[in-house]
Amino acid sequence: MKYAIKIFKVLSNEKRVKILKLLINGDELSVGEISEELKMPFVTISRHLEKLRTAELVKFREQGLKIYYSLAEPNNFLVKNLISLLRKI
Repeated sequence: MKYAIKIFKVLSNEKRVKILKLLINGDELSVGEISEELKMPFVTISRHLEKLRTAELVKFREQGLKIYYSLAEPNNFLVKNLISLLRKI
């Protein structure tokens, strides 16, 4: 139950949902690319990505000085269904 509350809190922010929508197509994007696409400051994007990462909704890999983010593999029924819903809207 605690995990569900955490997921809903993370997804209650429109900016974080927009970030997920960008990553939902299987794209791997850097913080800079996400920032540019959503026309939001780099720092704001980084903060939201950290929340998505702690909720295990996104994963990352480092390449040199850049960090690339992608959608994490859904690890439970709730997340699978929420991702499926986001794909449709």
